[in-house]
Amino acid sequence: MFHNKVLLLIAAITAFLFISCSDDPSSIGADLLTSDKLDVKVINSFDDSLAQQSKYIKRIISLGASPKLLVGKTNELEAVTLLRFNFISLAESLKTAIKNSSITIASADVELTPNYTFNTNSTPFDFSIHKVTSKWSSVGFSSDSLSSLAYDPTNAASNLYVTDSIITFDIDKQVVMEWLLAAADTAIPVDNGMFLKPESVSGIRGVQAVASTNANIPRLNVTLVTANSDTAVVYFTSTADISVVTGIVPVLTDRFFTQSGLIVNSKLWYDVSAVPATALINNATLSINVDTLLSMTGSTYNTALGVAFITDTSKTSIDSSGYIILSRTGNTFSGNVTRFAQRWANGDSNLGMLVWNLGQLEGTEKFVFFGSNYSDRTKQPKLEITYTYKKSL
Repeated sequence: MFHNKVLLLIAAITAFLFISCSDDPSSIGADLLTSDKLDVKVINSFDDSLAQQSKYIKRIISLGASPKLLVGKTNELEAVTLLRFNFISLAESLKTAIKNSSITIASADVELTPNYTFNTNSTPFDFSIHKVTSKWSSVGFSSDSLSSLAYDPTNAASNLYVTDSIITFDIDKQVVMEWLLAAADTAIPVDNGMFLKPESVSGIRGVQAVASTNANIPRLNVTLVTANSDTAVVYFTSTADISVVTGIVPVLTDRFFTQSGLIVNSKLWYDVSAVPATALINNATLSINVDTLLSMTGSTYNTALGVAFITDTSKTSIDSSGYIILSRTGNTFSGNVTRFAQRWANGDSNLGMLVWNLGQLEGTEKFVFFGSNYSDRTKQPKLEITYTYKKSL
């Protein structure tokens, strides 16, 4: 009896499966099961002559988060730095002596730790130091802010000493005393630090900033002498700093470029209307080729580019979900931009892609690329898309 029930159950299940499989599948199932209705195609901007555009834009972005402070000048660029020291560690006894004018400064010097060079030459590296007389903040200060910066035109530095491992200079003792007075007496307006301005076209140097670490950051050394002729050496490290890079943006007709420090980004656009709506993008690769003769890099730099989905061309806004990295192999930067291509296929506005140097706040690297209208089409930026689509019946 039990054996018969088992046989009946198996027969019922078999009949159910047979009936189910004989029903017409849904349209989605038909696409998946009937392979002759699907096709995979590869298109690229070279073989299929997809329309494309490349251009570069100057952007105003603060360098406040950079681990480098830049000072120097080339034929195209000028880098300046603002720096303010932290006097919170000043002992109360010294504050009292400073307010009572019962203490003097025997010496004052600043130490900077180099960590970067760009386009340096044999001309002696030289910069001047100026007392800043207007307020500033390392948050949001940019090249647009320089016109409103006020500073004493007198050079407050002397005995500048520059090596690959250290940069030092003496600073006017009267300027330092004004800073100490501002720290000791709340009735005196706070100090606004100093302005480092290049005086020679000898390349750009970077020194350790306070942004990333407290090691090797700028330090002010002050030797104080009391009324009793006792001496005390006090040290103060930087508490706020920022660099600003200004310069010439060259006119390039058949190339585009990205540059750190000065902050130049590029936009790339391709006509991908040939990709059917709702196609499944299997893979999309973007490749751009470097013109090594026009590109310039410093002693240290990030070797990758970032590329993001543009959401607003007027504001150069990009999608906040993240960017894609283009890695360098030889003279070509390339990366997988499949998710961008899928969004275009799904109907999102195709406003192109934004390209920039990763680490664009940290130096002055310039990568020049062959553009969309460069005479040798094999060197033009290339977008290749592999997609699956439903064929017409």
